[in-house]
Amino acid sequence: MGLPWDVYATPIAARKLARLGIEHGEVVLRPAFYRQLGASYGVVSRATCPLEGHDAPGAECSCGFYAVADETQLWRLGADEPELAVLDVELAGRIIEHDHGYRASDQTVRSVRFHGVCVRCGRQADVFGQRRFGGLVPACRRCARRALEPAAVADALGVPVELTTEPDNLVSQRVIETNGGVFVEEFTAPPGLGSKRGLRYRIALEPATPAHRA
Repeated sequence: MGLPWDVYATPIAARKLARLGIEHGEVVLRPAFYRQLGASYGVVSRATCPLEGHDAPGAECSCGFYAVADETQLWRLGADEPELAVLDVELAGRIIEHDHGYRASDQTVRSVRFHGVCVRCGRQADVFGQRRFGGLVPACRRCARRALEPAAVADALGVPVELTTEPDNLVSQRVIETNGGVFVEEFTAPPGLGSKRGLRYRIALEPATPAHRA
């Protein structure tokens, strides 16, 4: 493995895994896998080091926002689970490039994508359900507790939310379209994620209501 090197550049497009949660009434992003010192973050965030107090990311430390260059490298960040989101991000500031990805000081999330599968029963997810300890996961209306509509989650985060389904699952496609999903593309997942064909739908932000003059 080669030594990491630093880059100070215009934003670098990358991808990463994360979870959604609700904290103090706000929708937040959380690390994909539990870390004792891992903290939630927003759509636009700057990393801090919880251990050493130096500017993140440090070359001799593990701090910073982790991401990989493209979809084919996502398996390096963890398992392919229905409750995990794929984030399209832009990295900026100080970036340390490693063999298979990056650690960065500044991160901007551009979109949040989920498998369109209820984490409890496996049916098509059409809402997000709240779990204990503030988790927010894709769910069908039958299984969801304190359900949030995908459009409400997109508005709360300030970025589009995307759901995926299989090309031959017409019921799932109708469910997503009924909930405001607009078809974006057909894709093939990389080998590390099963090489399956899929359809991607995007639920955009609600248009702002124009102010009325008095």
